Amino acid sequence: MLAGQYTVLATLGEGSSGVTYDACGPDGTRVAVKELSLARVREWKQLELFEREAAMLATLSHPSIPRYVDYLQDAGSYFLVQELAEGAVLADVVGGTGPRFGEAEVERIARSLLATVEYLSSRR
Repeated sequence: MLAGQYTVLATLGEGSSGVTYDACGPDGTRVAVKELSLARVREWKQLELFEREAAMLATLSHPSIPRYVDYLQDAGSYFLVQELAEGAVLADVVGGTGPRFGEAEVERIARSLLATVEYLSSRR
C-alpha cells in the first residue's frame, strides 16, 4: 500500500532515487505511481525537480501524455500518480525483445511524438 491509498500490483521500473509502480487506486482504477524516497535522495534538488514535475504535469492536457491524478507525501516518500499508459516498454523495443513495427506504424508514432513536442513547446 502506498500513501494508504494505492495498492501495488507490480514494479514498472527503478531508478537511482525512486521506483515506479503499476498500482490500483481507491476507486479501482489502475495508475502509475512514481515514488521518490527521501532515504534514496542524494541532493535536495532531486525533491525540488520531482515537485516541479508534479506541478507541471497537473497543468497538461494532451492525449499522448498520461493524465495527472494526484501528488502525495507519506512517511518520508513523495508520490506522483498518473494514469497508466499501457504499451510496450521502450527498452524492450530498442533491445529487440519487444514488438517490431512496420514503416506505417513508425510514421504514426513519429507524428504523434512531434505533435506532443509541439504541444509542450507551446506551453512555455
